[in-house]
Amino acid sequence: MIPKLEEPVVVGEDYGLQTNYPVIEIRLQLTGTAFRKCFQPNNVQINYLHIDADHHYGSGKPAWDLCSSLVPKHGIITRHVTVNYREPRGVYLLMVEIREQGKYEVINLPIQYGTTTLRKHQRDSRPSL
Repeated sequence: MIPKLEEPVVVGEDYGLQTNYPVIEIRLQLTGTAFRKCFQPNNVQINYLHIDADHHYGSGKPAWDLCSSLVPKHGIITRHVTVNYREPRGVYLLMVEIREQGKYEVINLPIQYGTTTLRKHQRDSRPSL
């Protein structure tokens, strides 16, 4: 049975990642709910964000819009299922859209269903010659 994610499910201390990296908090919660109830009220910034959520464009795009706003200029975002050419192709289409907008450096790793790494362009950080 899949739990309803109306309230956060915080992974317990006995989870391997939590044991080795106690500063990492894993929250299993709907994106919009986590944004409104946790991230936004606490002015959270996320330096590394991995998104592996709904693969439909209609829900993936709003999740991207919310979550990417929490990542500072130097932050990194990874997204899973980025080269899935079967339906639903929402993540693939979203990655094409993001690449075309030109605001992010995009590196796609086409292993299995694909993982894409994104970072806001660092145009201002290049040393002058």
